[in-house]
Amino acid sequence: MIDVALALEHLVPAAKYGGPLTANTRGQYEEIRWLDKREKPTWQDIQAAWKELEPELVAAYITEKRRKAYPDLGDQLDAIWKALNYAQMTKSLKLPKETDAVLGKVLAVKRNNPKPE
Repeated sequence: MIDVALALEHLVPAAKYGGPLTANTRGQYEEIRWLDKREKPTWQDIQAAWKELEPELVAAYITEKRRKAYPDLGDQLDAIWKALNYAQMTKSLKLPKETDAVLGKVLAVKRNNPKPE
């Protein structure tokens, strides 16, 4: 489905016109009152702009949907540090020196600022 308003905004940013574009149809587009000094794009221009925009919009939509679905970034990092600490304590993993140093700082912060019971 084409989003006429987005395609129009892409072609003529902040265009001035009267009438709705919510039906996203050619007929509705043809009926709007064009109030802008710039030339009104043709329906073919609108379709071409949408073909250009659609992949970007779909990618942005999926990215945003994934971002909202992921756990909080702090929770993600906390889980990673807990896993690294466990791996180090069980000697199942030898951490690089830099990672071990950061883990020590993270554990110190947790020790010095315990969560309330």
